[in-house]
Amino acid sequence: RRSAVKMISEEAAANEVPSSGTTQSSGVWGNLKWAGWKVYGVMDAAGEYVADMLGLKDSHYQWVIDEYMKRKEEEEDIAAEAEAEERARVEELEEGEGET
Repeated sequence: RRSAVKMISEEAAANEVPSSGTTQSSGVWGNLKWAGWKVYGVMDAAGEYVADMLGLKDSHYQWVIDEYMKRKEEEEDIAAEAEAEERARVEELEEGEGET
């Protein structure tokens, strides 16, 4: 078995253009390709930044999620209050039974 790193490095080596026999135009093409990728990377990062600032990266239905979470918290609060009231009633009944 070969390790994944070795397999990847072998694939990269197989895809490389051999340095012997390269012409000046391939060097220029390589530089243009490198510059193009650099420009693309900068534009991609700028686009991500602008989209984030405008809120375009937020979930389209985030308001539904927020509303669900709000209702869930309200239901939990109501359930906790009802449970506390029930405990108070039980304690009152137990105290009342102990006095008779």
